[in-house]
Amino acid sequence: MKDLLKNLNEVPCVQGSMVITDDGIMVAAVLGPELDEDTVAALSSSMVMTMRRSLRPFCGEIPDEILLTADRGKLIFLSLGVAYLVVVTKKHLKLESDLVEIRSIARKIRHRCEMSV
Repeated sequence: MKDLLKNLNEVPCVQGSMVITDDGIMVAAVLGPELDEDTVAALSSSMVMTMRRSLRPFCGEIPDEILLTADRGKLIFLSLGVAYLVVVTKKHLKLESDLVEIRSIARKIRHRCEMSV
């Protein structure tokens, strides 16, 4: 799985990526040197659990994708079925092209997750 995360991190503007379970346990992470793994994992875990709890009354389950935008960058959550792909990007992410590539790699990670269950 780390090989796919490394490929994902080669997408322009991607600073790092990780896979966490729906209960917030980190499965794998490949983050750039400017990102602290424990901090990103704690934030991602908290966000996933909060989103699942908060959005359930409106959506039934967490949406397939959630994009959070801040001054310095974006945080993308993509459902993998049994886990979530979390992608940290710079603020200049090109949604038209870069997100297509991120989704493609997410599908490969999802397939790998399904094969290991």
